[in-house]
Amino acid sequence: MIQISSHPGIVVPKLNRINLAKRKSAIVNNPKPPISSKSSVNPRFLGLKLHNNAKYQALPNAPLTPNTVLRDYQNMLTVKERNEIFIYQEIYYLRSYERQQDIEQNDKIYFKFTENDHIKFRYQQIKELGRGAFGVVILCYDHKIHSLVAVKLVKDRPSMRNQITNEKEVNEAISRSSEPEASRFAKYFDYFKFRGFHVFVFEYLGTNLAYMLKYNRINGLKVNLIKIIGKQVAEALKFYHSINYIHCDIKPDNILWTDEQHESIKLIDLGCTCKENQILHSCIQSRYYRAPEVILGCNYYNKIDVWSYGCLLSELYTGSAIFQGENEQEQIGIYFSAIGRPHIKDLNDATRIDEFFNSNLYPKTKSDGYSLEEILSCDNSNLLDLIKQCLQWNPAKGPSMIEILNHPFFKTK
Repeated sequence: MIQISSHPGIVVPKLNRINLAKRKSAIVNNPKPPISSKSSVNPRFLGLKLHNNAKYQALPNAPLTPNTVLRDYQNMLTVKERNEIFIYQEIYYLRSYERQQDIEQNDKIYFKFTENDHIKFRYQQIKELGRGAFGVVILCYDHKIHSLVAVKLVKDRPSMRNQITNEKEVNEAISRSSEPEASRFAKYFDYFKFRGFHVFVFEYLGTNLAYMLKYNRINGLKVNLIKIIGKQVAEALKFYHSINYIHCDIKPDNILWTDEQHESIKLIDLGCTCKENQILHSCIQSRYYRAPEVILGCNYYNKIDVWSYGCLLSELYTGSAIFQGENEQEQIGIYFSAIGRPHIKDLNDATRIDEFFNSNLYPKTKSDGYSLEEILSCDNSNLLDLIKQCLQWNPAKGPSMIEILNHPFFKTK
């Protein structure tokens, strides 16, 4: 296994008052963090074998027609599958054991993973990689292209159909684009429906940044590695915003390495994405990375990704999320201490302001009182300035991704 903690980009930064206790606790209670259920891990970390091994053996002479499979392998199919198989013209894979009963997909949200069972008579289920708010991701072996893939399944519900349409459209737009920055997103292969689920198929990538930080016992990264990651994420978001989409879920879990040398990343999980001027959910973004305008019920646009981006840079430097409120009230209190008191003009369109602030614009829930400078203990003035620019009460005062890429932090060695 790669010893991530010995990577030249990993460093133990100067410990600040806030995360010292957290780090001691993490080391005592979790001396070697396990692979997160949401992490994407290199296949050999899972003990997987290459596709020419019998573990991934396809049907002989595949693809076969449904009629051929029904004639030669009827005993391997359930009653339901004997009808279902005619939906597909090409059959690549069947499980290698008989089963009389179908797997009932009774869960209201999640597809039930069954090792070595098929999806679409093509994808062999290997391992459940993780679950999100709306669906599950399963590592599969694609017997048509002979490769491991990440298969995302989302239950077909009326409340999710606009979101599914968005995710499908934006993945198709990225796939069609010839812009270099489009390659900063996980490669999209296919979309189809299967047994009441919407299915997206993507390339299978390496470990995510959250796992990297956990494996390093929540110590931060060296500034040169933060520059590499920060620049590539900003390039991806610059492109994403240029086609009028907002990612809405920027965090370490959704940024994956493409190589073991840690030189290139890709963004994943466009399931929360929305178009500019389109609000699909009242609550978006993971709480630790949630922009103030989202919490306060303001109109929001792509600058919410800029706030999350600032949180990301901070976490890469310190090793842990810097705004860890237990709820939105605590979150606003922490923001207040970190970046100061907002101006009333900054909150003009806030529909929830009375839930969080008193008449003097002081938060109703107090925090520990640490400023952003105290939280970060950052001796790199350019990095500190960039983070401070991203974390603004008024998103209009925050930089665009183009301005971020032109910031001195990325222009100096």
